Amino acid sequence: MSVIIVSPNGEKPSHETLVKCHTANPDGIGIAWIQGRSVHYIKGLQTVEQLETALLPLQDATFVVHFRLATVGGKDPRLSHPFPIARDS
Repeated sequence: MSVIIVSPNGEKPSHETLVKCHTANPDGIGIAWIQGRSVHYIKGLQTVEQLETALLPLQDATFVVHFRLATVGGKDPRLSHPFPIARDS
């Protein structure tokens, strides 16, 4: 089962919270955020430190963090969420 953090106002979770989430689901981290009218994402992060660095520039941005627990596909950082979906796919 996934662990997901949603921050509608850019409030960053504490380091301790991120460590607990990553300890529970240690097989990859992905983030997605809204900037202007576009959605951006980074996936395949492996450490809380990488995540915290990626979150630094997201001032007041709505974002979602997903912590993966490997199931289908095994332990592969490319399988971290999010997965982009286009209208024509």
